[in-house]
Amino acid sequence: YALAIIILFFILLQINWLIRDNTPIRWDESWNLLVSNYYYNSFIGNEELSYDSMESLYSYFRYGSYYPPFFKVASIPLYLIFGFSPDIATITNLIFYIVLILSVFFITKKIVSSEAGLLACFLVSTIPYLIGLSRFYLLDFSFISMTLLGIAIFINSENFKNRKYSITFGIVFGLGMLTRINYFLILGPTILFMILLYSLKLKWSLNQTKNLIFSALF
Repeated sequence: YALAIIILFFILLQINWLIRDNTPIRWDESWNLLVSNYYYNSFIGNEELSYDSMESLYSYFRYGSYYPPFFKVASIPLYLIFGFSPDIATITNLIFYIVLILSVFFITKKIVSSEAGLLACFLVSTIPYLIGLSRFYLLDFSFISMTLLGIAIFINSENFKNRKYSITFGIVFGLGMLTRINYFLILGPTILFMILLYSLKLKWSLNQTKNLIFSALF
């Protein structure tokens, strides 16, 4: 119940801020909104999504096309329910907030205890930098959430001993790469360090190798 209260309090706080906020959206946000709206209209059939049409948008706004689509596509279910608007788009971050908090909880619970997990969730929810990021329609907050989710799933895979979590880790890693292309630069070294640390203590088994391959395939 304590974890649910923390999540609910943060969500209500953010919704209250969105209702009161009337500042204009900034450049990066406006671009993300434009592309997200384009994906949405393509999904419901109002636009024909093609490589040429997207390239013309990128060219027009003189913005690189190196940002993957997952964060912007994640807003589509909210648009289908509530309609398209900058505030509804920003609510996408609340989904990633839940991902972030659950990841923090399970990481800390696995390493320390459930009580420590709750404390960690509370502390993370009060970090000014994260609160600020969650209020803008930018990739950064989702990127942090997906990174922590990857670590949480990897820890639960027990260094690829558990096949279910190993496959899940492969899926999460793929979604992370679809969030930001430099995802592997952040999560990759962390995972390699954990594998190396494990290998120095215990012998790496054939089953772990198989699960690592399954993870890579997914």
